[in-house]
Amino acid sequence: MWSDECSAERGKGGAQTWVFRTVKDNKWDSKFVEIYKKGKDLVAIVWGCFWVINGQVHRLDLYIMDRDFESKKHEYSANFYLEVLED
Repeated sequence: MWSDECSAERGKGGAQTWVFRTVKDNKWDSKFVEIYKKGKDLVAIVWGCFWVINGQVHRLDLYIMDRDFESKKHEYSANFYLEVLED
């Protein structure tokens, strides 16, 4: 059996900007630094699982994880992983 979770965050994955400099001292020149928002935006985490028996693949539907608002930082906790396994 194989399982894993994956997260996707809104606003991630923008195109990279390449800058080539001829002078080492302008590495941090504001004209060449791209500003971006720091911190998390809307995030979704999904969990999935599959296994193979006698060459036949079996899978579960993707499960969208919920935040644990009883945890210290309101993040994802072991309680929700246990909930997924129970379901």
